[in-house]
Amino acid sequence: MFSRAGSHGARSTIWKAALASIALGGAAYYYNEHSRSHGILDNGRYIPLKVHSQCQVTHDTWKLRLELKKKPRSFPVPSSVYIKDDSIQIMRPYTPINDPSVDGHIDLLVKRYEQGSISKMLCRSKPGEDVFVRGPMVEFEYPTAAYKHVAMIAGGTGITPMYQLIRHILSDPKECQTKMTLIYANKTEQDILLRNELADLEKQHPDRLDIHYTLDHPSDQWRGDHGYVSLDMVRKHLPVPSTNGAPNTDIFVFVSGPEAMLRHVSGDRARDWSQGKVQGLLKMMGYDENQVWKF
Repeated sequence: MFSRAGSHGARSTIWKAALASIALGGAAYYYNEHSRSHGILDNGRYIPLKVHSQCQVTHDTWKLRLELKKKPRSFPVPSSVYIKDDSIQIMRPYTPINDPSVDGHIDLLVKRYEQGSISKMLCRSKPGEDVFVRGPMVEFEYPTAAYKHVAMIAGGTGITPMYQLIRHILSDPKECQTKMTLIYANKTEQDILLRNELADLEKQHPDRLDIHYTLDHPSDQWRGDHGYVSLDMVRKHLPVPSTNGAPNTDIFVFVSGPEAMLRHVSGDRARDWSQGKVQGLLKMMGYDENQVWKF
């Protein structure tokens, strides 16, 4: 028979053993769940994906391929994935330049910014390392075959959602009548991303895709437009927003790029990250909130 002290010690030992068992069980459950989910994209939580490869494509931009153990059933267009940095608990959205539901992996273009913790983390990631990803996150529900003309204005890595849309529209038989115009702004010719891929698509679909480049700092040999996106460029290349005073509901404009460009072309998003009012060049042209989307 235990003494009072001995009985208390025995109970304490039993409780400690029980708590340890619970902790080990919880750890095993977490490990098993973590292992099962590793490499399987989830839009409800961040999942570790391994870096398959990484290569530099311009002086400040890298291409990363992330492995998937299982293809997602679908990957809506346009949509992005969120990537987080656990060390400082922030995240940033990135738009894949491929279709993960077809390819079984995620390809990203990442521009390195000196003040960008996520971009620096991704650009120094090595094959075999994990990146925490959540998605796909739908940014805009694109209505199939709703528009006769889709216009796009992009700057820098803002080309990624546009490229995603262009590929999607050109590959969908229901969109066979949809025309697209892209104005793509960069600092120099060397900064133009996906240039060969865009050129191939334009060559394959010359009657449906029309691309215009403009550079802040062009060389003497450059034959495209010069300077920031201007009102003259928009007037020349984009469809008119209204006819006889009535808005053209079969046209739509997407804008994506640095904040300064967004402010100049379409106006900023609102403080709560909703779309806000159309301002800038597109307002001067007469576009309204039902005809413009800001990425």
